[in-house]
Amino acid sequence: MTILTRFNLFPTLVYVIESSDLIEPVKDLMKSVSWNRNDPYQSENLWILNSNLELAKEFENRVNITLSEIKYEVPFQLTTSWYTRTFPNKSIGKHKHSNCVWSAVFYFDDNCGELTFDKDLPDISLNCHAEDINLRMFGEASILARKGFMLLFPSSLYHSLKINNSNRERYSLAM
Repeated sequence: MTILTRFNLFPTLVYVIESSDLIEPVKDLMKSVSWNRNDPYQSENLWILNSNLELAKEFENRVNITLSEIKYEVPFQLTTSWYTRTFPNKSIGKHKHSNCVWSAVFYFDDNCGELTFDKDLPDISLNCHAEDINLRMFGEASILARKGFMLLFPSSLYHSLKINNSNRERYSLAM
């Protein structure tokens, strides 16, 4: 059998954007963060980048440059932004962000972990587990989060953070 073409119709796009030049400004901004008493996994302020509009604009520009291949009619604007932390031996459970089109997470610390994406199973469950994550049509796929990199993904995509196996807190900036 000869395969003539394989189309990747309606793909789930996940981008990895090198942004190591933003590590220091993000770390500096985190020095003033207060943590939410009811949810100690996130900062109290959900608009944290509003206190550094230059940094907010830089993230916004990188997102729009990355998404320019899709040819949206209007550029995206950054709305919410908050710090996350994961305590040792804890994880962040499966969730999605239903209030926006795209989401991003910037990793500025050495202890990053893996971000796992989860796409619902089809109505008819098949036992298909492709090794290549580019061929997985459903199920889980993990991407190693690395210091200085931002992951950009559709907000409707369920994601979670694996258990923090280190002996210190893990931090990131979500937006």
